[in-house]
Amino acid sequence: EPVEEIKEKRADLARGKGETILVAEDDESGRRLIKVVLEHQGYRVIEAVNGIEVIEQFREHSQDIALMLLDVIMPDMHGYDALSMIRQQFPDTKAILMSGYTADILEQRGITELPVSLLKKPISPHKLLKAVRDVLDE
Repeated sequence: EPVEEIKEKRADLARGKGETILVAEDDESGRRLIKVVLEHQGYRVIEAVNGIEVIEQFREHSQDIALMLLDVIMPDMHGYDALSMIRQQFPDTKAILMSGYTADILEQRGITELPVSLLKKPISPHKLLKAVRDVLDE
C-alpha cells in the first residue's frame, strides 16, 4: 500500500477510552496479538483461554468489563456458550464473537444463530479496532 494510505489508516484507528475488554482466545499467539493491539489503542485487557475462564473472569470483573471478545469454539467451554450463560444474568452485556471456522462447520457443531456480530479470523488490527469501537459506541 502507498505510504499515505497506511498513514491514513493508522490515523483512523479507533482509540480506546480506557475501557476493559475481556478477550477469550485459546490460541496463545492470537490472544497475545489481540491484547497488544487493544492495549496499544488505549484499552485494558483481561485474558481467558476458554469459556470457563470467561465466566470466572466476568464474575470477578463484571463491573469493569465493557465488552467481551470471544472465540466461538474453544476447549472445555465455547465462547458462544459462555456468552449465553452470562447473558442469562446480564442480558445487556456487549460482545463480539470471533471464529476461523466457516458457517457450515459452526452449524455442524450446533451453532446456528449468533446473538452478536461475528469477526472472521484472521482479523486485521484495523477491522478489530473498528468492530470494538462500533460495539462499544452502540
